[in-house]
Amino acid sequence: MLKHLFLLTSTTFIAGLALFFNGELNMMPGDTVNQAEPGTAMTNNLQLTERESRSFAVAGTPQIKVENFEGSITVRAWDQPEVNVIAVKQATDKQAMSNIRLQADQKDVNVSVTTKFSGRERKMKIGGGDAYSKGAYIDLELNVPRNANVSLSTGDGSLTISGVSGELTLKTSDGAIQVRDGRGHLTANTSDGLIQIVNFDGEVEAKDMGDQGINAEGRFAKFSATTGGGSIALGVPADANVTIETDTANVSSEGLAVTEEKVTSNARRLKVGAGGNVFNLRTGVTGQVTLRRMNGS
Repeated sequence: MLKHLFLLTSTTFIAGLALFFNGELNMMPGDTVNQAEPGTAMTNNLQLTERESRSFAVAGTPQIKVENFEGSITVRAWDQPEVNVIAVKQATDKQAMSNIRLQADQKDVNVSVTTKFSGRERKMKIGGGDAYSKGAYIDLELNVPRNANVSLSTGDGSLTISGVSGELTLKTSDGAIQVRDGRGHLTANTSDGLIQIVNFDGEVEAKDMGDQGINAEGRFAKFSATTGGGSIALGVPADANVTIETDTANVSSEGLAVTEEKVTSNARRLKVGAGGNVFNLRTGVTGQVTLRRMNGS
């Protein structure tokens, strides 16, 4: 089902179809497929799969940059001086598959992986409306050294990274972000998707400009979170001493000693423990902020 959704690149049209078909985007009896050119007819079924893999020996602190036109990116840390890349291409037909481009290069400690789609989007008729789709995407999986600096971006898809300690920059135009068991400096941005951060040590800047929200738990030296109306849940150790600034009055606490410090018409300031570094949590006035004791602390 997710793969079908993924092929339709007009967000507004997807929402309308979801309502019309009660959440189902499968082709209906009588639906037709328009051809942009002779031989370019397509359905929303992914018929073809191809797999590629590349490996790069690295030393020191690898600098890894991944840019994907559409599809998920998953990164896992391992104890090897090597960057391993697995690309799984999916397409509706041979024409769409032939338009996928995968480029992977290395220069010293820098490893870059770039995917592109060289064809045109094609029009489909579904439920009496038009939708445009590339009819192709790539899921990327990487194994990287634990101390790597990693930059990930995708036009549409989820981002997942686990066990990596370094400078982490993650951006998706539409999709969830999950970060586990890392440390360092994390910047996570999605236009619409849940951000989950579990057991992270260091500095975090997170933005979900939709309404899915942000759930974060860790030992943070700095922390800022912004949503487009979604909730923010922040878990910190029981002995944490931080100051919270937020723009919503809807704040609750679970298992932490929280005291009110200052309230104005558009801001609220609270202390966790004795107070300390200021964490900014921005949800908008109707959003919900939950402060909780981190599991196991």
